[in-house]
Amino acid sequence: MKVYKAILNVCMITFILLLLVMFGSIGKLIFTDSKIAKLPFTDYYLAKIESGEHDFDVFKNHMRTEGWNEVSQFGGLHTFEKDGETMEILNTQVKTIIIDGSINLK
Repeated sequence: MKVYKAILNVCMITFILLLLVMFGSIGKLIFTDSKIAKLPFTDYYLAKIESGEHDFDVFKNHMRTEGWNEVSQFGGLHTFEKDGETMEILNTQVKTIIIDGSINLK
């Protein structure tokens, strides 16, 4: 019985930590002027946009401010370079979660 309680406690702690990490990124978008937040431990980015903006355009502006230059685009694959390092991002890796200050439920 003690083993089951220990496993349950570990699972609960892991779940809570995962929620905190995920909502930390969402909180960054809600409570700051940031328009892009990286979802930790993944290759996904969360976006906050206003009417008339497109999530990937906001993402590309974010990358420029971070010093990355877009060097090529092939369909939905965008390649960025910075200091000899290359990063490839697909359009689908940027998820819009806030539109005009409201949570995007679509």
